[in-house]
Amino acid sequence: MAETADAPERASAFVKGAVELVRATGPLVHCVTNLVSMDLAANAVLAAHASPAMVHAPEEASGFARIAGCVVVNVGTIDALWAEGMTAAVRAAAGSGVPVVLDPVGVGSDRMLVGVCDNGQELLTRVTAAGCALSAVCGAFLAAARPAAAADAAMSALAALAFYGGAADAAAEAIKGRGGTPGPGSMRSELLDQLHSASPQEVQDRSRVQFATIE
Repeated sequence: MAETADAPERASAFVKGAVELVRATGPLVHCVTNLVSMDLAANAVLAAHASPAMVHAPEEASGFARIAGCVVVNVGTIDALWAEGMTAAVRAAAGSGVPVVLDPVGVGSDRMLVGVCDNGQELLTRVTAAGCALSAVCGAFLAAARPAAAADAAMSALAALAFYGGAADAAAEAIKGRGGTPGPGSMRSELLDQLHSASPQEVQDRSRVQFATIE
């Protein structure tokens, strides 16, 4: 997407359409992720109205990858067995035209134009596996869209960020609206509820996406 004056508005409209697509298709997301994040990642994908498969065994990973809408690989607690399963899943996905989301758990980049999402809550940093769950939700959006171009894949990922971050914003508001103070436990629970119940229009209205050049 070109960096133009109406880019944020068009991006937010894309977010709405992406949410509608996930809700309509309920895609299968094959997650090869670490033990700490498996529970929240699976529940986040379910809350987004997609279907998770938490398969990492090498003898099963390639088969699931071929039928999935997307493969999500998280290398946070990798060991030899999980590396073998990840490799099998990624190779099978590549051979079948299935998109792959890689969560490298820490990465840098050179100067480039990037999509930026300002949604989200700092409290998510206190919820174990919240970032890993976001990667799984990105997989749901890619699985639904099946983008052919890298730019389209990036837009689907940006839509997932807006959806997930907006749900966190709505979760904090809901907790405060009941007279409570958001904490890690209440945020985790309410986040899943908001991922499940947010309408595409609500997601669009909450989305704060833009483009920026980073060094």
